[in-house]
Amino acid sequence: MVRKAVFLLLALTAAGGAAALLWPRGGGPEEADQTVEITMAGFSQPVLLARAGKPLRLRIVNPDSPYHTDGGGWHQLAIPALKVDVRVPPRSSRVVEIPAAPAGEYGFYCDVCCGGKANPTMRGVLRVEARRRRFDGLVEGAGWTPPTSPCPRWRELQCWTAS
Repeated sequence: MVRKAVFLLLALTAAGGAAALLWPRGGGPEEADQTVEITMAGFSQPVLLARAGKPLRLRIVNPDSPYHTDGGGWHQLAIPALKVDVRVPPRSSRVVEIPAAPAGEYGFYCDVCCGGKANPTMRGVLRVEARRRRFDGLVEGAGWTPPTSPCPRWRELQCWTAS
């Protein structure tokens, strides 16, 4: 009986150790605050939101094929004002850190293919705000416009207007 108990204890310890080694951990180097997909059709999110003074970890996903004749399937995220220029090969993703920036709007684009930055779908705006409201990004861009004047916190979503 004692031998079975010792064996069971050793087996559970080994299984627990293996699980601890193999279980995915949070906070790893590939963690991202937001994800944007860039395809031949453009950016999945033409408006990205960030907080002023805090870096933004952004996952850039490129699902395009390497067999495109225009740019070979590569895409780019360039934000000249923040000295960001990242190129992502086809069928891959990269996590990049956008440096902390003061509040404002910073244009970004992909100039590798599809008409480059002259194509409106290959451009966007990084909106850096001093304070993010709870509903930002939730309904904006889906036919709703954020409030232009202060709105009580309990009515915040009701202050948005149809655009």
